[in-house]
Amino acid sequence: MRNIIIRIRVLLIAIFVTFFHWTYCQNHKLQINTDSIVYLNEVSSLDSLLCMFKGHVIYVDFWASWCKPCITELAEQPELETYFQSHGIVRLYIAIEQIQTDPTSQASSIDKWKKMVEKYNLIGFNYYSQLRTPFFSGITDKIMKGKISLPRFAIVDKNGVIVEMDAKRPSEAEKLTRQIAQYLENK
Repeated sequence: MRNIIIRIRVLLIAIFVTFFHWTYCQNHKLQINTDSIVYLNEVSSLDSLLCMFKGHVIYVDFWASWCKPCITELAEQPELETYFQSHGIVRLYIAIEQIQTDPTSQASSIDKWKKMVEKYNLIGFNYYSQLRTPFFSGITDKIMKGKISLPRFAIVDKNGVIVEMDAKRPSEAEKLTRQIAQYLENK
């Protein structure tokens, strides 16, 4: 009898969590058709952020202003941008910056990040995170398998599932478009 009660409780908790996640996703969807730079506000977790784009394939670029290979990958690639826009692929840039504990340093870090976003014309959705935060931990746990590795790229399917944790780089545009193409079909 006790096992049945425990199973019922676990089932009810699972139903509640699923319903809460679904409700959150429904209430936090963004206007996707954009050809401009969009800055996203504080989000509690990587899952919550990805949930905002459910129904769209997402190409995620994890980068940092202090990472030279990351900056190299930010170079404009008009053909790739055209491909992304014509197929409704969401560009999500997540900057992972050094920890800034005092408000002045943090404001300076955010200002530097925004200037780089504008300098490199990072059209799409841009999110700022710091190392060693709960949001950052979600990235290292789900994408980077426990340790930071930048630059890193990922593909998320229309259901919000991370399907490629080490996607091709923008500098490999032809290979990247082939990799993404398999997730554009409605599955």
